[in-house]
Amino acid sequence: AYIGIVYSYLPFMVLPLYTNLVKHDHRLLEAAYDLGAKPWKAFLKSQDADVLLLQEVNNSEDLGLKPNFRSMHTLRERLGYPYEYFAAEYLEIDDTDGKAQVGNAVLSKFPIARTNVIEFLPYTEEYHNVPGNYHNCPYNMTHAVIEAPEGELNVFNVHGVWDLNGDNFSPLRQKMSELIIDAVKGKQNVI
Repeated sequence: AYIGIVYSYLPFMVLPLYTNLVKHDHRLLEAAYDLGAKPWKAFLKSQDADVLLLQEVNNSEDLGLKPNFRSMHTLRERLGYPYEYFAAEYLEIDDTDGKAQVGNAVLSKFPIARTNVIEFLPYTEEYHNVPGNYHNCPYNMTHAVIEAPEGELNVFNVHGVWDLNGDNFSPLRQKMSELIIDAVKGKQNVI
């Protein structure tokens, strides 16, 4: 029952994003490319989002690592959001020898008043992110309360649990659905 509720609300999240992207002025992206901006940076800058939610973000301050393993550092440097929160899911051991964490990020133009992390599986320093093991990834849901000019926003960044078979929801995926519903229940201004 909970899974049905989550999936029935999914269009209400996707539709506003779709309508915004449809009316997006693609000339802005073309101009940014012409000036040498990378596609992801050009897109994010052209959207001018007040709040940005990202998943599978690498967080390391080790300048010896490639930029893709220092995503939080790069985003902070290039996009200029004054407020940020990172919720680690696991230690990246396969490609960085444990020098980077992987998790969810919340970037905001407005102050982040409070944060909370709901773990679907506990954080680990021993997870290997390889095919066949994704269903064991310690994904989480990050909740940030943002102080926007119009009032508090309850922002949820859900990095969902994988199932091995999309037709047969695992007990962990059912637990995830229940945790999502419990987390948003009674909250105002949920994104």
